[in-house]
Amino acid sequence: MSRVEVQVGGKAYTIGCDTGEEDRIRELAAYLQSKVMEVSGGKPNPNDPSLLILASLILADEVADLRASRRAQEGAGMTEAEGAVVLSALKHLEKRMDGLAAKLKQE
Repeated sequence: MSRVEVQVGGKAYTIGCDTGEEDRIRELAAYLQSKVMEVSGGKPNPNDPSLLILASLILADEVADLRASRRAQEGAGMTEAEGAVVLSALKHLEKRMDGLAAKLKQE
């Protein structure tokens, strides 16, 4: 059993993990920290646990989207690679639609 110290939301946490998992814990904590920074506007308050809740909700939403995407791929008989291509195309279309919507609002 190993212990890893990570920083999330301006606080230090010591996390127990299996030996060899230390780098993965650091990566996950860094990703969580990026979400905390996103919801806090770049200035996390270590005394505000709502930032961790908001960041966790964002991560849960990402997981739910990925699970739904996987179920849709399996239901359509797609391979994971084919599903990734479709997902990439949809994300590209979403960005283009957002751009068009922004232009329409300006007019």
